[in-house]
Amino acid sequence: MEKAATVSANTLFHFTCDKNNLLGILTHNFYPRYCLEDFSYFYTPDMAKRLGYSNIAIPMICFCDIPLSNIRHHINVYGRYAIGLTKEWGKRKQISPVMYALENSISSRVIRRGLSRIEKSIHKTNSHLSTLYSKNPKNKFDEKDKLIDELADTLARVDNGLMDMMSFTKKYSGIFMRNGKRYRNVCFYDEREWRYLPDHPFLYRQQIPSYIRKSAYLDLEKRKEANAKLERPECMLEFSPSDIRYIIVSNNQEILPMVDSIHQIKGSKYSYNDLRLLTTRIISMEQILQDF
Repeated sequence: MEKAATVSANTLFHFTCDKNNLLGILTHNFYPRYCLEDFSYFYTPDMAKRLGYSNIAIPMICFCDIPLSNIRHHINVYGRYAIGLTKEWGKRKQISPVMYALENSISSRVIRRGLSRIEKSIHKTNSHLSTLYSKNPKNKFDEKDKLIDELADTLARVDNGLMDMMSFTKKYSGIFMRNGKRYRNVCFYDEREWRYLPDHPFLYRQQIPSYIRKSAYLDLEKRKEANAKLERPECMLEFSPSDIRYIIVSNNQEILPMVDSIHQIKGSKYSYNDLRLLTTRIISMEQILQDF
């Protein structure tokens, strides 16, 4: 029987345009970074007007499971350097494939209606509670108002849960900005993206924003400051040598320098056999484009 064509790889790849970024990952593991996302398709016009935004940046680490034989278009946008880790590692770390949505699909309308109804309910309950607090600063509520107070808390939790779900959702296609370049009519569905997001209750306890607005993201200093808050052990996504399947450099001339870098970075942390294993995982994008 003829073998079916490979649709997805057994590897999760993280691509970057910069060799120093790859070396940073090998040195420090992964840390989340805020990435700008467009959720306008989940907002009714009334919600977008009332809330004042629909584009927010969420802390995440992105991967894809595109087979190397199909990687040509992807590297034109995301770069020729990469690290590839096993899907078993990704599952252990609770990395998840994203859900792709069309603006007027049933799934998008379901989320849009749910968000709209919850947002309206939160607005009503909060208005009622604000009036109560102003009239009753000691918070001595009757049974009905206690239930409204509990309802407001529950609605806020449901709203946060929907936002969490939206964080694993992406437009089917649209405009994409990267490194100052604007790409039109990008089919995000072809990216086969997987995401890791830090634990939101932890972010809340540590007063780390679960999102920042577009204006803050576009301000390089504010974005740098926000990203720095994520550089802590609790947000780190770790891996071991056995988790790595590929270390990809741009061209053949960079393979030996990468071998030297790995010995320098990991020489005191990994065993001799682990270091040997890692160096066998190095391959160049030049080779991949020629042979896959």
